[in-house]
Amino acid sequence: ISPHECDILFQRGGGYQKLVSKIIAKEPHVLVQLGWGIINNHLLNIPCWGVLSWHHGVMPNLRGIYTPTWAVAHNRIDFFGITLQRLNEGIDTGKIVSIKSFDPKEVTNYVQAYLKLDEFSIKMTIDALKGLQEGKNIIIDENTDALSGEYHNVFGIIDIIKFLINKRSFFSNQSDSIT
Repeated sequence: ISPHECDILFQRGGGYQKLVSKIIAKEPHVLVQLGWGIINNHLLNIPCWGVLSWHHGVMPNLRGIYTPTWAVAHNRIDFFGITLQRLNEGIDTGKIVSIKSFDPKEVTNYVQAYLKLDEFSIKMTIDALKGLQEGKNIIIDENTDALSGEYHNVFGIIDIIKFLINKRSFFSNQSDSIT
């Protein structure tokens, strides 16, 4: 995909309606959400192919926020990964486009692991956009069960302690620092 075929819209201040107006004027086929946050349902229906977004966790097993931290705190290497989804009205319940996980022992600490997840997310998004451009169905799981898996949005003191204990064995050469 050529950078000349993509428009990047940033909206800081000026309000939601200004952003929606910019998006409608572009008539996009697909939107890609960078970062995290809840997208208004109205935006989901503007592009004909919807909105792609990545989630730092293996869906549908682990949904919510701080998911890499939850995976470490609960010693769930199988939940440590990233999911590219086509957003819907729910939270982390979109159709799954791709999933990538890796053994956290390949890196030495939490920060390196998070950066590796971000690298995967960029490649996964590019691959998905190329697939769309070629007319492929890029969905690998049409029926994501929103009620399966674990949903986390609060991180308590017990979870922080579990994270600090488990990170030592989760990564290859983890020191006692917070990273």
